[in-house]
Amino acid sequence: MNIAEIANQAPLDADEIRRAAARSPRLASMIKTAQTMGLEFEVVEVTYEIEEEE
Repeated sequence: MNIAEIANQAPLDADEIRRAAARSPRLASMIKTAQTMGLEFEVVEVTYEIEEEE
């Protein structure tokens, strides 16, 4: 997901930002950057995989 994909959507509240940051520091950084730029957006779905080393 990049800023172009999430721009111009509904704004996140503080709790949603904290939940997103807990799941993905990169996503949290994008959220903060977009809000600083004055963009409004919402995260619709966040998926990720954790690879375990053997």
